[in-house]
Amino acid sequence: MKYRIEERTEMRFVGQRFFVSLEGGLDYTEIPAIWNGFPQESIAELECLVDSEPTGVVGLFADKHDNGFDFWIAAATTKTCPAHCEVITIPASMWAIFEAKGPCPAAIQDTFARVYSEWFPTVDYLRIQIPEIEWFSQGDPTSEDYICEAWVPIVKK
Repeated sequence: MKYRIEERTEMRFVGQRFFVSLEGGLDYTEIPAIWNGFPQESIAELECLVDSEPTGVVGLFADKHDNGFDFWIAAATTKTCPAHCEVITIPASMWAIFEAKGPCPAAIQDTFARVYSEWFPTVDYLRIQIPEIEWFSQGDPTSEDYICEAWVPIVKK
């Protein structure tokens, strides 16, 4: 697995939050449905807010509750939050950032699964309980050469 370790300062995101159920693996179908149903004008609005890293519009996996979690479509920004959006702040932390290559959503889903089944059992890091990030590059997300990243917050054991 191709990855890098980075230290990041606090990150502030503005976006919209959705509840995703973990029952019966629904998260594997609900998250792509959220992305597919998210209006293009809302994506464009979030893209205009981006002034921080990670660039572009990202997905955040946050706040587990009620046998599910909050999933955000958001932008890293210091700009004012629009009235119909919310703010989530992720504290400074260390990140393991994994490259995923191939068509989405399969590439990003497979990468997150492999991080937990293959990578964590072999390294001296633990996952910390702050949101994970899915980052998407520009380009065709159905392409075999498409690149996206799974950002996992970690700490040394």
